[in-house]
Amino acid sequence: MPRFLLLLSVVALALPAGAAEPELVGVLAVALEPAMAKDLGLTPDQLAQLQAVADEREMRGMSRAMKVAKLPREEQVAALADFRAESERLGLAVLEAQINHRGRRGRGEGS
Repeated sequence: MPRFLLLLSVVALALPAGAAEPELVGVLAVALEPAMAKDLGLTPDQLAQLQAVADEREMRGMSRAMKVAKLPREEQVAALADFRAESERLGLAVLEAQINHRGRRGRGEGS
């Protein structure tokens, strides 16, 4: 697993309740945190794209979340796993260009 994904996953576990819903958008919620966005080197356009993905996924996922709200926490997490994974996939696609750029720069292939 790439280091940044591991970092995002760890930070997602400690995310405050007022942020994007990690149960629905996974590590995308972490990338939207101002400090993490800065650390990732996100442009305002990328941040806006990520926020749009998160907003859309949260709206689409609310009915699912409501259906499982009375289940024990572990069952809620399991029931939303596929939805969360798809949200992460969509969000990470937005980041792909930035990640590739940083990787090339780290290897001395570009600036």
